[in-house]
Amino acid sequence: MNAVSLEEATLDDMDTIIHYLHLMNDEIYQDEFEEDVTRQAVMPALEEDSDAHWFLFRTEDSKTFGTCYIAPLYNYWPIKKR
Repeated sequence: MNAVSLEEATLDDMDTIIHYLHLMNDEIYQDEFEEDVTRQAVMPALEEDSDAHWFLFRTEDSKTFGTCYIAPLYNYWPIKKR
């Protein structure tokens, strides 16, 4: 199996992220893909002070084959349910 890496995306990777989101949109049979709206949604997580992050999956020869988004999840369980 080839080695893969998960690298944090930067603003320079915006087009790559948009490309993979467009592919995903096509797979789930959504009618429209609004690139401008998608860019506005992706942008905040690519800024340095964001708690959320976009990552790119890359092969050992640096070819990108996917993307993922990771954000903190805050969960609260009421004391009666713990």
